[in-house]
Amino acid sequence: MSPEPIIRQAVVSDAEALQRFMQDLAAEELPQIFAMSKAPSVEVQRKFIANLAEAERSVLFVVAVGDEIAGLLDFHGYPQPQRAHAGWLGMAVGKDWRRRGLGAGLLETLIAWAPEQGIGRIELAVLANNPGAIQLYERHGFTREGRRIGAARIDGEYVDLIEMARWC
Repeated sequence: MSPEPIIRQAVVSDAEALQRFMQDLAAEELPQIFAMSKAPSVEVQRKFIANLAEAERSVLFVVAVGDEIAGLLDFHGYPQPQRAHAGWLGMAVGKDWRRRGLGAGLLETLIAWAPEQGIGRIELAVLANNPGAIQLYERHGFTREGRRIGAARIDGEYVDLIEMARWC
């Protein structure tokens, strides 16, 4: 029996597990997420974790299952004073953990964390060919605010990017 998933803030010692998670995600070559040619190195992951931990109004949450990472949500608060009440998120859940409530748990964790940091608005962009993610965001109070036509090109096809946000 595997350990229960735990959502928590990432620490630098998660870098190797995060790198393995990103390798697995990159290997899927999913057309519904922003692809990467290869996963960032462990050292790059260490810096990513440390930078988000040090940045004001920013955070990296992970879903830890034992020593492995099953999902992540990174939130980046805007540095400009006029936008300090807001920031944007990125999120991914591993193939074996999708549709098991981890994405919802990550969003709920962020939504609870944000007001404590002075964040009143959470923004994101999602590819239009990812209806499951769009529905998840809408179930958590995100509304569609705009559409960037043909903003991404996947396998030679143009895909729209849907801008969404919610107030905390």
